[in-house]
Amino acid sequence: MLPAGMPWHSRAFGYSAQFDRTWSKPDPEEEAPITAVAPALIIRERDNDLLVECYQHILETLEKPDIPAPLGLAQLVFDLEKDERIAWNTSSGRRADFLLGDDPLFPLPTNAAQRSVLQRLRHDTAVVVQGPPGTGKTHTIANLMATLLARGKRVLVTSAKDQALKVVRDQLPSALQDLCVQFSHRYAKGSDVLVRTISALSDRGASSDAEEIRHSIAKLHDQRAQALHQRAHLQEQVFQLRESETLPFTAALGYEGTRADIVEAVRQQASAFDWIDPLPDPASPDPPLAEAEAQELANLLHGADPDRLRLSGEFLPDESDLPSPVEFRAFVAATAGEHEPAPTPLGEQLAALPADQVEAIDVHCSNALDALHRLGVPDRAARWDETDWRTTALRCGLAQRDQALGPRHDSDRPTGERAVRRQRCGEGRRSGPSIVRSFRW
Repeated sequence: MLPAGMPWHSRAFGYSAQFDRTWSKPDPEEEAPITAVAPALIIRERDNDLLVECYQHILETLEKPDIPAPLGLAQLVFDLEKDERIAWNTSSGRRADFLLGDDPLFPLPTNAAQRSVLQRLRHDTAVVVQGPPGTGKTHTIANLMATLLARGKRVLVTSAKDQALKVVRDQLPSALQDLCVQFSHRYAKGSDVLVRTISALSDRGASSDAEEIRHSIAKLHDQRAQALHQRAHLQEQVFQLRESETLPFTAALGYEGTRADIVEAVRQQASAFDWIDPLPDPASPDPPLAEAEAQELANLLHGADPDRLRLSGEFLPDESDLPSPVEFRAFVAATAGEHEPAPTPLGEQLAALPADQVEAIDVHCSNALDALHRLGVPDRAARWDETDWRTTALRCGLAQRDQALGPRHDSDRPTGERAVRRQRCGEGRRSGPSIVRSFRW
């Protein structure tokens, strides 16, 4: 029995000493003796008696009724093919244990060949992989080790050379490297490596908080689930985009087919529409011109004459270049008498008309100009093409030389008279009556 108040270490040493219950390393500069808890690894040679006892226990277990032999032991005795291994593993009503699980976790990227190996291991217990250096064998082993460790398995990796084991360990993520105990050849400082890896595992186990680890695992599971959901959503969008490339639709009048067909049609006609400026990015969904405005612009462009084309190149001067209102009034007063136009009979007649009649005439003139634009005919009669049937129909209608071009149908007239009037007014061409009726006031 130890005396009361005297700890066991002081009794053992014969002098007073401090005892540190933590796993921290004592300070070597401390003068007072300190006794601390530290991990220890005891390695001793196992004699054959213990090995014989282990084998004897295995034999006794296998001799019991309804105890199937483990597949690993059976493979040491028999050469089993894939189907035989699966049948052996599922014998006695046992469910096949998928080695990698239904959702394996691979921390490293994989290619098609590596995924094929890992897929075979999901339903088999033995796979032989051969290939020249640099084809990804070590990469595949690292992925396999990681997913087995994630499932709580213990993994043993053996190699004829220590360098191969080091390469496999370096392929693992840094967090998994600390979980690996590397035992190399003792002549290649294998003992030092073993001590270092076991010490790292011991320190990690002593400093880890189980509750914090469970919280971190749950958080990583949620992040992975969100990432998988986002990947599935993006894959669905990619599938819809690829599918839309094969579906025909109508983008605009004259542009039908798949997206590739419409793009090709636009490229082929690009030179015909190079006068259109590129659309801004992003472009507004509303066009700059309404349908009626676009139609009016098309009519103006179709009936363009040299004077109108010349006006299209003009531009408004800068405000600073314009004269002031006072200067402009003085200029008008100075030039008013010099350029006074001579009166014409038509002008005198219009000046004598009441204001309401002049306004009605102005409306009719505007309607006539609009109709000329729609027909693609110049607004000045001097520029009309005498060889064009529209010119003949307009002149006949304005001169009212043929009443058949009005509401009355030509079928009401005798055949001979219809022939004379067609020859005189060109009514034999199509659309003549509709054009003339546009100018009937």
